[in-house]
Amino acid sequence: MLPGGGSRVEVGQLGPDLDLDVIVGFSSGVRMFQGDGSGSAQPAGTAPHGTTSMWDMEVGAINNDAFADVAVGDVRNGWVLLGDGLGGFGAPTHMPNGAEAYSDMSLATSTWTSRLVV
Repeated sequence: MLPGGGSRVEVGQLGPDLDLDVIVGFSSGVRMFQGDGSGSAQPAGTAPHGTTSMWDMEVGAINNDAFADVAVGDVRNGWVLLGDGLGGFGAPTHMPNGAEAYSDMSLATSTWTSRLVV
C-alpha cells in the first residue's frame, strides 16, 4: 500500500539536481517527493491533475525539454502536467479521448520526431 492512499508511483528527475524523485498518484492529484541521492525522499508538494478517478500515470519528458512531465488518465480522458524543472508542475492540459480508456498508459519515443507519444 502506498503512503496516504496513493494508487500509482513513478520515478523521474523533477528538480535541477540529478537525483531521482518519486511521484505518487492520488485520486485528487500527484504528490512529489524530492530524492536526496542517498535513498531518501522528502515531501516536495502536490499538484492537481484534472480527474478524481485516476486509472494510470506515466512520467517522461513529454515536451522534450529534459524535465520530467506526468501523464494521467481515467476512464475517458487524459491530462498532461508539464514539469517546471524546479520540482513542480504547470496546470494540467486536458487530452479528451472519447470512448477509449486510459487504463494502461505508456510513453514511447517516436523514431521520426524524437518526441514522446502518449
